[in-house]
Amino acid sequence: MRRSAVNLARPDTYFELAPFILSITKISHPSSRAIALGLSSIALLGLSDTGLASEVPTLSLGNARANQIASAKVLYVNPSVENAAQANGSDRAPFKTITQALKVASANSTIVLAKGTYSAETGETFPLQLKSGVTIQGDPQTRGSDIIIQGGGVFLSPTFARQNVTILGANEATLTGVTITNSNPRGYGLWIESSSPRITNNTFTGSTHDGISITGDSKPLIRNNYFHQNGANGITIYGISRPEVRENIFEKTGFGINISQKAAPLLIGNRITQNRAGIVVQAQAQPILRSNTIERNIEDGIVAIAASLPDLGTAAQPGGNIFRQNGRYDINSKAARQIIPAFGNTLAADARTVGNLDLSGKVDLAAIPQAQSQTAKPPTSANASPRSTAPAAIAIPVPPPATTNNSRAVSPALPSATGSDTAIVIPVPPPTTSATIPPPLSNSNRGAIDVPVLQSAQITEADLLPVPSGNIPLGNSRNLPKITLPTTAPAPGSPPLPPTRESALGLRYRVIVEAESKSKQDLVRSLIPGAFRTFSNGKVFMQVGAFGDRANANEVLQLLNSRGLKGMVEQI
Repeated sequence: MRRSAVNLARPDTYFELAPFILSITKISHPSSRAIALGLSSIALLGLSDTGLASEVPTLSLGNARANQIASAKVLYVNPSVENAAQANGSDRAPFKTITQALKVASANSTIVLAKGTYSAETGETFPLQLKSGVTIQGDPQTRGSDIIIQGGGVFLSPTFARQNVTILGANEATLTGVTITNSNPRGYGLWIESSSPRITNNTFTGSTHDGISITGDSKPLIRNNYFHQNGANGITIYGISRPEVRENIFEKTGFGINISQKAAPLLIGNRITQNRAGIVVQAQAQPILRSNTIERNIEDGIVAIAASLPDLGTAAQPGGNIFRQNGRYDINSKAARQIIPAFGNTLAADARTVGNLDLSGKVDLAAIPQAQSQTAKPPTSANASPRSTAPAAIAIPVPPPATTNNSRAVSPALPSATGSDTAIVIPVPPPTTSATIPPPLSNSNRGAIDVPVLQSAQITEADLLPVPSGNIPLGNSRNLPKITLPTTAPAPGSPPLPPTRESALGLRYRVIVEAESKSKQDLVRSLIPGAFRTFSNGKVFMQVGAFGDRANANEVLQLLNSRGLKGMVEQI
């Protein structure tokens, strides 16, 4: 019989059928699941003997088991499995933890998560480090309402020192269909530093600081996610990052989006509602906003301060943003130094704006004077409770990534307006798990999420790549900024050296450690996996990070000294 629908002789046929097979294997009824597994077997039996079977995870014994896992394209994880010792990542013998699946996953693999809560109590080690080319997939249809990754662990950021993070991003990694919550002190859901993952169809809720923090030189895609009731911000964007933030919902999550330093994100089609402030743009940030709906935020829809230059629309590219019913101002640029282009947006008849705005599209954006280069600093942390009166000058106390033990969570205040809003449909039903995840958006005000605080997992040494050869081996820096020391000073009377990438990022101090022996180098990498080798005055050092603040550098230095290492802080 001629097969017209699917050519089972093709090696890639199983993966064309995989989405269908995966969807029906989610059926909970035992008899239905048996039918689904039978269909999966039929699909495999129809394949020609092209060697494809080695790429499908099945039960095996002996030495073949390790090879089989390494070549698998789909790995399954279920936190409820009993016999984790016999797990091989197949649908019949899934791993118990995401941590284990990430260890064995190869490029182009997909880690499929079963419903449940993934935490330190179920064996996870935080932070979870995404891998390049690997997808973690829960249930994108519900934004992971029943698939919860909960907890956090210590991460030493090269730019913001010690943080508590649930998941770390990686280039070309994908995270979709999960709920992420980190109720630990200074808790971040997802930390993306100088990497560019794809983050789609997730829920970020109940983290004490931010749902997502993006810093360094990052270009991630953040699409169709739901941010709700995080302590400080839904997303913070720092450094020279250029993320694409599309079609997300930011609701009751402190400041919806906080943009600072020299970040230039693209914000398209987002709904930003009922936050303290919708979008805050600081320092020299230059975001582009198109087709966003910014409404019913307690204070301002968007705030631009200092030398920031948000592009809300020009004559050549109208903004198409909708501003309405924001508590104080729809657009507040009173404290900005630039003319803010804001052509082609929808403003209510009673819209309130303040500051130097170009609403007519007459000003050429290229003609606006750009801010002079200066050292970028994170905004000052402060109490984020709403003010009862509007100040004469706008001062937005947006908390940066916290670096001291005095930091505390900020509970976003609820808006006073309770008007109906039928445009928002949030497919995030409450899961039947121990964690409480917010229900779909309704007209009633909701309290803060109640997520149990877990013990932070110990940080573990990540896989290290070999140090590349060359006269000056720099090691595995994982795309983190490297400090290049000039070998010669400019001659008297000559122009000064051009600004380095580090100065553009606001990095003023670096921490280095004497590490002549391999054992010391291994010890440094076990403490800070991103450390790399460098040379100074003929000696071998390990650089562990570059910082904009001396206190952050000293904190890392104390950690190194406590382990018997001789470190020092150098000014860049």
